[in-house]
Amino acid sequence: HHVPIFCAADGPKMLALAVEIGDGVITNNKNLVKKRALMSSVAKELGIAVPYHSVGISTRVTNDIQKDARVLKPYAAKYIQRETPEFLEGLGFRIKVPDRDFKLPDGMDLAHATDVEQAIEIASQWITDDFAVWFAQNLAMWGDAKFVAGRMIDMWKQGVNEILARTDGAFTFPDEVAEAIASDVIPLVREATGVPVGMARTRAALAT
Repeated sequence: HHVPIFCAADGPKMLALAVEIGDGVITNNKNLVKKRALMSSVAKELGIAVPYHSVGISTRVTNDIQKDARVLKPYAAKYIQRETPEFLEGLGFRIKVPDRDFKLPDGMDLAHATDVEQAIEIASQWITDDFAVWFAQNLAMWGDAKFVAGRMIDMWKQGVNEILARTDGAFTFPDEVAEAIASDVIPLVREATGVPVGMARTRAALAT
């Protein structure tokens, strides 16, 4: 049987290569419109269809984003380490974080803390409450069911085939997130699009 090869890509050169050689492409949601345009352009030049597109994005269904977004502070700091501060400066934010070698007291990095509360407290030195909320609603997909469904529909309209709903839990399976998406979000997406969208928990569609 043919085993489909999915290529994780972010920059333009890797995206072009992924379209050329991959059965599917996995990206994050940063600059998604530009990524889709590049993928379409490369596919047209090659005379092939745009590959299956999966987007990985941190997801939580919550009715209290002001309270829950604090959990994202360590991940926001890690994101800035990976993407560099210049990316956020282009969006109007000036945030300084330690370099990528920074370790928590437990020896783990910011995105894989064994003591989450301690990681949140440490990350609060750099990440404000307001930025955590902005991060949750823009670079992540945190909000009530209507908000999350709306973001999913927007990505679907742009041509995204699959959403890999990541969570903030590094060492536990995201049962709560999976249940909330299945019961509260998916019905809204189906109603709005008429598409029989579903969930694939046995695959990596809901991954820690």
